[in-house]
Amino acid sequence: MLGKILVSRYKICEELGRGGFGQTFIAEDIHLPGHPKCVIKQLKPKDTRSFVLESARKLFDREAQTLYKLGKHSQIPALLAHFEEENEFYLAQEMIEGVVLSQEITPGKKLSESFTFWLLEEVLQTLEFVHQQNVIHRDIKPSNLIKRASDGKVVLIDFGAVKETSIHTISHQGYTSFTLTIGSPGYMPDEQANGRPKFASDIYATGMMCIHALTGVTPSQMPEDQKTGEIIWRDLVPNINSELADFLDKMTRPHFSQRFQNGTEALAALQNLQRPSAFDSTIIPAKSSESASPSIDASNSTIVSADLETISPSVPTSIQSTDLPSTVLLPTEKEEDDIATYLVEPINSSQQRKKYPYVAIGLVVIMSIASILSYLFWQQSEAKRLAANIEEIRRFKAEGKYKECIDLTKAIAPSANDSVTIQGIQKECLNGLSEIEGKSQLLQAQNLAKDSKFKEALAIATKINPSSSVYPDSQKLIEQWSQRLLDIATKKYQDEGKLKEAIALLQEIPLDTPTGKKITVLTNEWQMQFEKENKALELAKTALSQGRWNDAIVESNKVKLSFLRIKATDIANQAKAEITAENSGVSTFTNTSTVNTAEPSVKVEQFVKPEPSVTANPPITTNPPVNPSSSTQNDSDGLTTGSR
Repeated sequence: MLGKILVSRYKICEELGRGGFGQTFIAEDIHLPGHPKCVIKQLKPKDTRSFVLESARKLFDREAQTLYKLGKHSQIPALLAHFEEENEFYLAQEMIEGVVLSQEITPGKKLSESFTFWLLEEVLQTLEFVHQQNVIHRDIKPSNLIKRASDGKVVLIDFGAVKETSIHTISHQGYTSFTLTIGSPGYMPDEQANGRPKFASDIYATGMMCIHALTGVTPSQMPEDQKTGEIIWRDLVPNINSELADFLDKMTRPHFSQRFQNGTEALAALQNLQRPSAFDSTIIPAKSSESASPSIDASNSTIVSADLETISPSVPTSIQSTDLPSTVLLPTEKEEDDIATYLVEPINSSQQRKKYPYVAIGLVVIMSIASILSYLFWQQSEAKRLAANIEEIRRFKAEGKYKECIDLTKAIAPSANDSVTIQGIQKECLNGLSEIEGKSQLLQAQNLAKDSKFKEALAIATKINPSSSVYPDSQKLIEQWSQRLLDIATKKYQDEGKLKEAIALLQEIPLDTPTGKKITVLTNEWQMQFEKENKALELAKTALSQGRWNDAIVESNKVKLSFLRIKATDIANQAKAEITAENSGVSTFTNTSTVNTAEPSVKVEQFVKPEPSVTANPPITTNPPVNPSSSTQNDSDGLTTGSR
């Protein structure tokens, strides 16, 4: 692959890493001035049959759209391009230069509270954005976090697009299914291990990573309370601030419902904590001057990018810029003295000591003038290059090549005078791309809805950008599909008694829809009704077994759910038959009468068995036989009913 040029643009320079799903390379973008470097991720589908490749291509495009959206955040590598060549898929991404946090968070090394607080703040700020995009990272751990050399900010990588595209099994019918759970042992909570990750799963992994940093103990070796499932770690850091410890405990609760539910909630809670009084001076490196290239220690640095499955631990990097600095700094008075001292060999002669500093100062002035002239020449060349780039951006926009337009606007660094123009064009291209993506997403969602896959349709339709012209239509369809999903859930609950499945379907309905706003109340009502009517059914069974016929009828009548009503009706019928049998020895009654029970009155004709034939409640002519376990009661019409 070395030296190969992909899509006539990206020249492969060196291999960066490899794994089971492909390889990662450093490449040069030969279309841009200066040939800036980027990271190329190569994806190799193991199955090359045509229908498999077609399905993989759709999955790849979908995941690329997600990566592009996420890459707008300053602490997530930008997606520069995605393309296919010779039945292999490629991602071109921003190259991040810095240190992998797995080099700092290591077994046996305890880091400070201030480091942990800083790390929480950095990661949760990024997770807040990720979760707002309706994305779950699923693999938060030190090796997926990079402390960027240029500003010390933590960059989150590896969003699993490569893995998801590669681990789908595809049949001739086009069905896909996951064959691998994404995540890392120790950092992965139970719900994620069971294939049902939540936003709170990312919170758990972040908390475990910070506890690892504080204790020096890896998550997989952390002791656990056998009764509660909670990890036991505070004894390893006896002097830890109790507020910070409580915060980390909540992040790592065994059940996701007891944790912070997303990045926004966790970040808000963190900001209410008191920041450690003494912050480590080594946590955030000082920003380098705008005129200087970042300096990276090759022994401790790694060139990394998003979606690296394996990372070369020590890739040396040498940053040599052929461009002149954008700012020329003249030496200060003290710097002149330092330069003079450096240039002149110390000599004991006082006369020579007086001459050499003036010579050095003259050299510095000459060098400064030369730098200024060079800068002016460079500035003129930059203006021409920028004008050419702006012209190309406008051409891309006019031709509808919105992706290329956006990529180029991100790649160039405009001056203050041109930034407004470029930002305006970039916004227009973003709107154009959003329009195309929106129409594609809506069509895909409608096709799924035709097959009654309302849950999947909703998941896609809710991602449509509000700036797209199809957004109003998507909102109407989202409400229609939400109602259909509610109907399906209601049937599962009322007719089939599958309460858990029904509630799971309700949770797929977007909460900001009219239907979604009813979900919380409806879920509580179903749970209460389910418990209440099951209890009534049990009471009816007990009453029937104890010969309390009227109580059995009363409790049976409280059952309204369809799947329970059949059993309740059988119990009521048996109780009615027993009452009829008791009365048949002393009286006959017609089908128009009712059996008087304490409450409520129930018409007998619905439950009377065909044999023996009896009539209901004739005028009393003889005294009924005495039953020691029953009593008689005269009602206002002079009729008698027996109850037990």
